[in-house]
Amino acid sequence: ADTFERYLSDLLIEIHLAQPNTLKSESRVTAEDILNCQNMSEVIKLIADKKVGHLPKGDSKEFSKYIKRITKIDLFLSAEQPKADEVFEIRNLYTHSNGLVDAKFLRTNKASELKAGDEHMTSLDELCETFHFFLNILSRIDSQAVQKYRLSTSNL
Repeated sequence: ADTFERYLSDLLIEIHLAQPNTLKSESRVTAEDILNCQNMSEVIKLIADKKVGHLPKGDSKEFSKYIKRITKIDLFLSAEQPKADEVFEIRNLYTHSNGLVDAKFLRTNKASELKAGDEHMTSLDELCETFHFFLNILSRIDSQAVQKYRLSTSNL
């Protein structure tokens, strides 16, 4: 899930660099930040990095909303969203609780047979399945973004 997010962040920055008009917003950039840039390309890169850097980590819905708003491309098909939510909940469990089940996890995973304090275990088969799940999504999103924004495939 973290690698998926990093790739999406890189893709979003490439989109912003290719189409700076996607950066239009009410957000503020300090004069100091702008004066530290050598040219307009650096200003655009600075703003793109700040926008993408402020996206919350571990939240597939926020990434999905941002990508939809910026690109009009659906990150997840409706059938994929529940699986994405589950994977990111598990990611958050490992990131924030060292894999130990907590009350928040149990609230969102009502079908789980685990109890608070249990260690969540992921099998190698589940990891491979998740890898392929994200690979298919990235392949679809990548090809749409490359075509729509005429991105160079050598940078992605």
